[in-house]
Amino acid sequence: MVQFINHSNNYYCELQSITAIRVHGEQADSYLQGQISVNIDSLTEANTLFACHCDFKGKMWNANYLVRHAQGVEFVTKQSALPQCLAELKKYAIFSKVELDDVSDSTSFWGMSGAQAKVNLKSIFPSLSDVNRSVISNQYGWVITLSNNHQTRYLCALKQQSSATNHVFTGMLEEPEALWDALDISDGIPCILATTNNEYVPQMLNMQALDAIDFKKGCYMGQEVVARTKYLGKNKRATYLLMTDLDSNGSGISVAAGDMLEKSVGENWRRGGKLVHTSQYQGVLYALAVLSKDTQVDEILRLKDYPEICLTVGTLPILSMLKWKTDDKKR
Repeated sequence: MVQFINHSNNYYCELQSITAIRVHGEQADSYLQGQISVNIDSLTEANTLFACHCDFKGKMWNANYLVRHAQGVEFVTKQSALPQCLAELKKYAIFSKVELDDVSDSTSFWGMSGAQAKVNLKSIFPSLSDVNRSVISNQYGWVITLSNNHQTRYLCALKQQSSATNHVFTGMLEEPEALWDALDISDGIPCILATTNNEYVPQMLNMQALDAIDFKKGCYMGQEVVARTKYLGKNKRATYLLMTDLDSNGSGISVAAGDMLEKSVGENWRRGGKLVHTSQYQGVLYALAVLSKDTQVDEILRLKDYPEICLTVGTLPILSMLKWKTDDKKR
């Protein structure tokens, strides 16, 4: 089983699947406070918050980073989830002095890592920090630092194409976006796509372990369901890491979020869960999947559409942060 992702020390990836919704206007903060699962008052120009955007039933439209930039707030999202997410935000924005814009045409998104990446980024973002979830923002755009025990990565949004911004890629190797996705998966960072829109409550994606739920803030869309899920212990599912080496099984298979998994029950195979985030990098399939909370490390599941492909449940560090009740009832 693959344990580490091998990649170049200094690399950049163009993140074409990522965009952001810009929220601005006189009541931008108060509007977002009623829509997201974290306290907007805790969002400063120097930090980012990971947040959930849900419907009134607690089902998620989006889960991603919030960044203050140019007197507004940008809510990062996957391109495929953007239309529905933006539509849902606009549905209630008519009652507030707020504007919502898709930044796709004015912003490019990049993932970077390594000592050279830090040097290059500091040429236009001088105050860049290695502190996890710190942010630096200026006329060129913004950078989020994502740092843990074994790596530091930078999620960048560049607003202006110029010789200064082009310099940030000097002396670095270009990697495919699949590497960035694989690293997100190994860090337990899920995403919402068009195929998984409005399907999961935050706890099913371990959002509480990612500090993406503030249980002390006031009301927001879906808050009652999210709170009941925590305090009544009704959720029986969580997100797990899965991996398999495809070299011997054929790397031409098409696997995506929303695909079904099966688990062995005696001599038969039964529905075992669903994929929520996948990446194929260097012949390895990395995935996050929503499974039963009694799933064990090293357990084997298979793809329903490709029964010859078996995946092994790996160790996801953030799971150790979760405290589950033994008397949980099935959802």
